[in-house]
Amino acid sequence: MDQLGQRIKQVTNELKEYVETRIELLLLNVSDKASLWVGKLVQQLFGYTILGTGLLFLMLALSFYLGELLNNTALGFCIVGGFVFLIGLILVLSQPKNLSRKIQAQIMHDIIDALDSKKEEQLKYIAEKTVEEELNHGN
Repeated sequence: MDQLGQRIKQVTNELKEYVETRIELLLLNVSDKASLWVGKLVQQLFGYTILGTGLLFLMLALSFYLGELLNNTALGFCIVGGFVFLIGLILVLSQPKNLSRKIQAQIMHDIIDALDSKKEEQLKYIAEKTVEEELNHGN
């Protein structure tokens, strides 16, 4: 009966250790994926900021150029501003659904990849733990 009690304690301790390890692994996986997404977001944000700044300077240069050609700087800015306004209005009103679907598909793909890699890591951990337990019980 004493061995049964010790075995139950051992199993309880192993179960507790397993749950703690699983929680720790989950936190590590979540933080890893979150940091990867934040890194990508910062990189893309920086790239879009540089791209937007370049576009702004090109629009300013075009406005001044058209203003000199027409001998009216304000008219040059109105032409370029109107053109940008029309493009923006078309994009807002058309609500490109293909773009939102592509973004949604990419997010779903990233989530599925993260879950698959998490399952692989869990299986690897369980296999290592089983081999370790067999070696310990064999001694």
